[in-house]
Amino acid sequence: MDKLLTLLTLERQAQDCRTPEELFHVIVNESRKLVSYSRMIVWTDGVMGPSLERISGNVVLDPESQYGVELRSAIAAARDRLERAEIIEDKIEETGVTRYLVPLQSPRCGLVGGIMLECAKSLEENEREIVKELARSYTPMMALMQNSSWHGLGGTTIRKLATKKYIFAAILLVLFFPTRMSTTVPAEIVPKDAKLMTAPFGGLIGKVMVDPGDQVKEGDLLAEMDSTALKADEEIAYQDWKVTEATFSRVSRESLTSPEKRADLGVLEADIQEKKIRYDYAKSQREKAEIRAAASGIAVFSSRSELEGQPVQTGDMIMKIANPEQSEVLLRIPVRSLIPVKTGDDVTIYFNARPFGGYDASLKTIGYEASPDADGLLTYKMTATLSDNEDTRIGWQGTAKIKGHWTVLLEGLLRRPVLMLRQFTGL
Repeated sequence: MDKLLTLLTLERQAQDCRTPEELFHVIVNESRKLVSYSRMIVWTDGVMGPSLERISGNVVLDPESQYGVELRSAIAAARDRLERAEIIEDKIEETGVTRYLVPLQSPRCGLVGGIMLECAKSLEENEREIVKELARSYTPMMALMQNSSWHGLGGTTIRKLATKKYIFAAILLVLFFPTRMSTTVPAEIVPKDAKLMTAPFGGLIGKVMVDPGDQVKEGDLLAEMDSTALKADEEIAYQDWKVTEATFSRVSRESLTSPEKRADLGVLEADIQEKKIRYDYAKSQREKAEIRAAASGIAVFSSRSELEGQPVQTGDMIMKIANPEQSEVLLRIPVRSLIPVKTGDDVTIYFNARPFGGYDASLKTIGYEASPDADGLLTYKMTATLSDNEDTRIGWQGTAKIKGHWTVLLEGLLRRPVLMLRQFTGL
């Protein structure tokens, strides 16, 4: 009679538990009032296998320890038998301990978990019946806890779906769900049909006259090359020219009284022409040092400090002159991220300056040959046209999502792994 009252008390304690942890504590510790055991472990059954939840006493059970791995292996090996038996006895020869596996299962919920007892000696028949009755009392509360809290991966709903193979059908449905092939790449707004202002000759950039974003007109002075040597060459050429002209004038006067000097006039006249050509060339070179705007627009470059004093070669770009109302988006697609695309494909761009709103665009041009960027990354250069660029500005950067052809989700998920597999195996 006492054991019956104790059983009813344990059942009442299990019903009063509010969390799975409280229920696990009652199962592994309070059950000693009816059954004598050395150790008890409670576990839950999930799609990924058994999950060890609690061990009796104040010991912390590490599922990844050698003991935890051994327990999970033993439970997994006996799972088929647990669905058909009420208790499984196993004698551990190395330690002399008798281990009992007791499933917690019901006709409606199936196997929700179980308890494992380790006893120094075998249980009597009446003790086994008590253990079975305890399991019947704990099973409804275990199933209720899992249904209400989706504890771990052992929720009853998931297990029922897995048992009936509904989850497999759902996965197939998701994998073959139609979607668009897409890739995400860096994006930047660049000027369209900008005028490139380049270095006229090799040397140093002396001074920059404008700031980034300044409005300039055609012919305005933008920058000057260091022309110290050019000014000296021009001055020397000018002095040589003028000295030769003075000599020609003097010889011309002397030839009036000395006819023999008339022969030198032809040589001096040719020399004057040569000096004049050298002076004109030196002057034109000095004038080229002044870099002037080839069109009206805004000056596009990084900063004055990065240009002034920098050495350049002939043809090196110094800055761009662009129309702020004419811009396009430059897309740099890494070789590994390239997907089949065509002009007119949809593009959604998220700029760093406005991260909470996307901008619609369409592919305009597609680069068919990859080229290295400044950082050495090999990318394909493509351009896109914004549907509305009124509140944007040149220089904005962000991320673009290029949408390609329609396909199924499975192809999109397997694309990268297949590429990596081919790179490593050559298949």
